[in-house]
Amino acid sequence: MWTLIVIQLFYPSEGFYDVDAQMYGSYDNIIDCFVDREYVIEAMGGVNGFPPINVQAVCIRTDGD
Repeated sequence: MWTLIVIQLFYPSEGFYDVDAQMYGSYDNIIDCFVDREYVIEAMGGVNGFPPINVQAVCIRTDGD
């Protein structure tokens, strides 16, 4: 199993970042995870597989269902 996680950094006050991480889906294989990663990045304003600044999307191998 693979899980797509999107991590965002927010800069609400000087010197500190807030971090938000959300699960976007679970997949049987890494290819399906990467395909959805591309869609999520594009929907957030990223270009050519590069997410917007302060954002990253990762496919993580998991042992869950």
